[in-house]
Amino acid sequence: MSERRADSPMDPARVVEEWRRPMYALAYHMLGNTQDAMDATQEIFVRVLAGLSRYRPGESDESFKAWIYTLGTRAVLEWMRRRRRARRRETVAAAKILDDRNGDPAFQAESAETAALVRSQVFELPEDLRAAVVLHYYHGLNQSDAAVALGIPRTTLRAHLDGALERLRGRLSAAGRGSLRYSSRWP
Repeated sequence: MSERRADSPMDPARVVEEWRRPMYALAYHMLGNTQDAMDATQEIFVRVLAGLSRYRPGESDESFKAWIYTLGTRAVLEWMRRRRRARRRETVAAAKILDDRNGDPAFQAESAETAALVRSQVFELPEDLRAAVVLHYYHGLNQSDAAVALGIPRTTLRAHLDGALERLRGRLSAAGRGSLRYSSRWP
């Protein structure tokens, strides 16, 4: 593999400098959010820089512009799929945290809004309680595995979960969003 000269059109620093704004604009127009676009732009350049050595000008009809936009578009679409899956997991986690009204159609209509409220309230929890909730409810770890991941006894994890649910219960009741329960049926 030959070294690229700093003034070469394929120099990584030059590619980033020249294509940073167009790739950010692509991400922003697809995502509609500044922070998400910044995150996705980083993902785009991880892919671009990883693939730069494989791009061969003149070996195909594909221009560099088409090549970089292909990588950029694919990176943003994959980023959007990951975010969508994460939001679905958050909605499921919020439903698990909330009471048994899951079968009620009116409750289901509110689920996305409720999930956003639960998520925002989870972010407000102290770090130890938040970590317990995130591992157990959002990522599906059973109590034993979550306790190991946090380096605490299972009884301490249970106390963290109970404390977190108590705090969330108060906050969500104040917001008129139902009660919280704990269920050991979850993974």
